[in-house]
Amino acid sequence: AQIEQRECAYAEQPQGLAERIGGRGEGRVFLENSTIRCSHGGRCFGVWGKRNNEIVLVKQGCWTNVGDHQECFDRCVVTNPPSVAQNGTYRYCCCNKDMCNLNFTEDYPPPSPTTALPLHSHRLHREEVIVVALATVSLVAVFVILIFFGYRMLRGRGKHSQNTLNILETALSPPSLDLDNLILLELIGRGRYGTVYKGSLDDRSVAVKVFVSANRQQFTNERMIYRLILDHENVAGFLESEERVGTEGRTEFLLLLEFYPHGSLCTYLSGHTLDWRSCCRMAQSVTKGLAYLHTEIQRGGETLR
Repeated sequence: AQIEQRECAYAEQPQGLAERIGGRGEGRVFLENSTIRCSHGGRCFGVWGKRNNEIVLVKQGCWTNVGDHQECFDRCVVTNPPSVAQNGTYRYCCCNKDMCNLNFTEDYPPPSPTTALPLHSHRLHREEVIVVALATVSLVAVFVILIFFGYRMLRGRGKHSQNTLNILETALSPPSLDLDNLILLELIGRGRYGTVYKGSLDDRSVAVKVFVSANRQQFTNERMIYRLILDHENVAGFLESEERVGTEGRTEFLLLLEFYPHGSLCTYLSGHTLDWRSCCRMAQSVTKGLAYLHTEIQRGGETLR
């Protein structure tokens, strides 16, 4: 069967930010009427920025990123409020009709109302299942940590050597990624010390944790831990970190991590009910990650705890 070819509005503004958005080899461009015929069918996209209180077009074209399940509509609708953590406030949308990305519409969903749970019930509610699962995982994790620290106390190693300073200097090495092209697309989580966004960096989906200036110490601690440890399948993959000034003139601190489509452990458990087998596998994964984070690092014949 012949694949349907999508025709989209096409525009490409100043080099730098715009050239990094969208896929590579999108399709055939028709400059006379500012359109592009997508080579792989599918979806159109648009990115608009806000500068000096005016909305300006950044880029329009075909969205061809493989494996990206961004939600699209018949119209180019912006459903996520723009992030203030990015230098410049951007609005992004995608759609699946011809020329649907010519303009965009903002349609932010209202906050979901909370529904009061019955005070007296004899059946096991979904929230109770989540609590039981979290409690089980937490208890297993605490048990493993207690065993690990007990083992460390019995071993009783001496003080750190000069290698400790060398490792800390390595942890503070200059950035290896250029974050000028980083775009924050949507808010996916909030924590005690920061907020987490789904972002795009050079055609790659990333998770970006943003700390405000008041939480600089928490940012420094997390960055130090990520840069000291090696890659591990049960620990979030670290990519880069950066300190920058936000749109309101306030200093912000960014941690770039690998993007995981299922979200955080809390988010996943809030939307899924686990059987006992799955719960045990998840507990094993969590404990492996915690044990690795507390493992002694061997460098140059010395141990860093």
